[in-house]
Amino acid sequence: MQSFSHTSDRLDHTLNELLQLENCDVSLHHFVQQVLVMFHGNAAVERSFSFNKACLVENLLEDSLISQRIVHDAVSACGDVSQVEITKPMIHAVRIAGTRRNECLKRKADEEQQTAAKMKRIRDDIKELEKKKARITQNAKEETQLVTDELKKLRDSLK
Repeated sequence: MQSFSHTSDRLDHTLNELLQLENCDVSLHHFVQQVLVMFHGNAAVERSFSFNKACLVENLLEDSLISQRIVHDAVSACGDVSQVEITKPMIHAVRIAGTRRNECLKRKADEEQQTAAKMKRIRDDIKELEKKKARITQNAKEETQLVTDELKKLRDSLK
């Protein structure tokens, strides 16, 4: 392992040679293979996580992060910013972006207002049901007391 150079050697080849030289158990050999495959399979995902972390700014909304990531991926697919072809639909999209943003904000405000109204109705319904429950409970207690008094009178008359 001292001769291993991370700049020129591949870790999987070096470990494979080491396991063969040391005549290691087959199960250890399979375990090392599975670990290396698992880490290789996650490499793209981990690179994506690190890029997303670099993009995060305080108060950045989820939609903004997703949009920023889409733009980054598109530019990366072209190779460089200077190689991105600017088309008429792209120019049109930029021109109407402010209007679309305002519409989206208005739609979200309307949704929040509807949600608030719905919550108010639910709270009012809960208060009404609690009052109704209290009335029913009070009436039940009064009726129970009347029946108890009548039972007591009848039992007293038996004595």
